[in-house]
Amino acid sequence: MAVLALIIPLIFGSTFYAGNKDFFDTASKQIEEGYNWQYIGYKKANKEMPSLMIQVDGHDPYVLWKLRKGQ
Repeated sequence: MAVLALIIPLIFGSTFYAGNKDFFDTASKQIEEGYNWQYIGYKKANKEMPSLMIQVDGHDPYVLWKLRKGQ
């Protein structure tokens, strides 16, 4: 049973990372270039930009944080 408690989070984490690889790659590159996370509040998600969007049934996807340089 303890093995399942270790394997299940690894499977879900790997699946989450694989599904959002573009976001993680872009974020890592931007952080190396000096970008910082800034709270931007409720903003409609730009589907052209890699992001971790929040989706609530009946509403458009949105984001709350963004990487910005020099702020």
